[in-house]
Amino acid sequence: MSGDRDLFEFFAAKRTGDLGRTPPFQRVREGRGAPGRMRAVSPTRLALGAALGLAALVVLLGVLRRDADDGADAIQLALQISGWRSPTDFLLRSMGSEYLTTIPRIGEVTQWYPLDGGVRRAMAAPDRKGSDSL
Repeated sequence: MSGDRDLFEFFAAKRTGDLGRTPPFQRVREGRGAPGRMRAVSPTRLALGAALGLAALVVLLGVLRRDADDGADAIQLALQISGWRSPTDFLLRSMGSEYLTTIPRIGEVTQWYPLDGGVRRAMAAPDRKGSDSL
């Protein structure tokens, strides 16, 4: 299984390479992190960032408020979209498609078409042998 061994060696080399750039866990846990990575933010930069964020928020709210209307256009558009019909809807209409939109009545026969019309005639005809018993 040289493939497993190659994979193990690959990840071992990656781990060794990361050790030089990664601070020990104890230092991270104490909040010191990697040296030179974390710099204190000056109060001036913090205030400038907050002011820019607030200005962006004001501009965004102004644009949104100006574009807001009573919603009549949106309602009109929704009505147009909901009334749209596919140009191929007629293809879905076929013989018997009305049965797809109705609930069947169980136990009620509305139309009866026997498979063989001769069955009714045989049942209605008198017994030809002359016997009255079945």
